[in-house]
Amino acid sequence: MNLFVEKEFFEEFELDYFCSDKKTEPQVILFQLFNQYSYIRLYTNASLEFIGDSELLSRLTDNNANVYFDVDLDQYFQSYSGRIFQTLIFTKEPKDWFQPLILLGALCFSFSDYESRISEFIKKTHLKVDLSDPENLPFKWNKFRLIYEHSNLLIISDPYILADKSQQKLKNNLIQMLKENLDQNHDYIAFIFTDVEDETTIELKIKKIYSDLSAYRIKLFVFNRLKYIEKMDIHDRIIYSNYTISESGIGFNLSSYKMANSQIICSSIFEKYTYKRLCNHLSELSAYINKLEKLNHINTPFKANSCRGYDAFRDILQC
Repeated sequence: MNLFVEKEFFEEFELDYFCSDKKTEPQVILFQLFNQYSYIRLYTNASLEFIGDSELLSRLTDNNANVYFDVDLDQYFQSYSGRIFQTLIFTKEPKDWFQPLILLGALCFSFSDYESRISEFIKKTHLKVDLSDPENLPFKWNKFRLIYEHSNLLIISDPYILADKSQQKLKNNLIQMLKENLDQNHDYIAFIFTDVEDETTIELKIKKIYSDLSAYRIKLFVFNRLKYIEKMDIHDRIIYSNYTISESGIGFNLSSYKMANSQIICSSIFEKYTYKRLCNHLSELSAYINKLEKLNHINTPFKANSCRGYDAFRDILQC
């Protein structure tokens, strides 16, 4: 995760947090993020000497975060147009460059609004759908959001997501799911890890998806799940986005009118457990595609619908 934090935000937050007798949920979440999260790249306009004045910056450094000091955030972001995967920005005052970055997928907070915006994020992305509840039938994909605002990434791990059976049609599941969650004015990239037995059939299904989503700007890469090269058993049916995990025990290729003793659970990186889990899973998926790419013998089955998918996946995770 990339964190961009103004020195002035650190100062205001620490003063407010340590002087508050009763902490709000967003305060506790952000303190934990600064204090306990791993795999962090921190960019700040503070100098190295500020470590002695900031308990949080000191703890981030102790937690082996990669810290870059003396970064002029205004200059850095004034004309930024690069890719964004997981980027959180905290400044004392709102910036005029917030909106372009939000459109690229960043989460931007000022000191005056971070509590309300974190609360709003959690309200929109943390939920459960009970598939055994008749009130949730017929199941519709507009019940929850897989993507928050302008997040640009979907990674779907589900062995049967591309099945197209009579009661579990692509048009009612994956295609409808994407239509409910994508914005026609935004660019997306989606990676699907699934079981592929017939290369010809899978190509036809991908063409159908592109045809039905012709109004959307999405790139789709499909990787075959080959159990004999998995280091970690990629069993659970999970959808990852930049900042969220959504999971369904029964999978995401649902029968709209049939109850199931399962549920769909959605959570975000504002839970440390979910953030760590997301990091671990993406690391394993990255290792998996590296192995998949290197498979090259006469009996190798279908691997991916495009060789560009390997680099595209790696590029996203390096942002």
